[in-house]
Amino acid sequence: MSEQEKSLPSGLPIEDESGSVSLPLSERVGGARETVGVTEAGIRRLVYTFYDRIQNHETLGPIFNEQITDWEPHLKKMCDFWSSAILRTGRYAGRPLPVHRRLPDLSANLYRDWLGLFYQTTGEIFEPSDARLFNEMAMRMAMNMTHALGLGELHISDIQEGI
Repeated sequence: MSEQEKSLPSGLPIEDESGSVSLPLSERVGGARETVGVTEAGIRRLVYTFYDRIQNHETLGPIFNEQITDWEPHLKKMCDFWSSAILRTGRYAGRPLPVHRRLPDLSANLYRDWLGLFYQTTGEIFEPSDARLFNEMAMRMAMNMTHALGLGELHISDIQEGI
């Protein structure tokens, strides 16, 4: 395990030298996490609702809309990610860190905005216990990215009631 991996909070997706994401053992293919009502349809609703809101968001919209011209492949990849993370389907294969490294002007505050919008959306779509599963994973991902990208500390105390 690298020094960087040792300094990350446990349970974070780890990216290897090739940029491939390796979900922690608890996140890999196998039995789904215990959920009340998470389905593939629910994941799709979450992803499509959330990214529709992203596109219209004051700070996040311009960044995403500049980078993504064809939204359908991105939305499919995000459905695969959340299906793998929550239902453990193993469908996701991606390299998020290199993509995020190329983005100009990223900041911990933008990740905070992303989390706030994500928490709001999960809270509207899922039962509280299921929303918490998504929110905990999203928080770990945001912490991992801000750490790996050297963006400083992610201040989320005012949005943590969503997890």
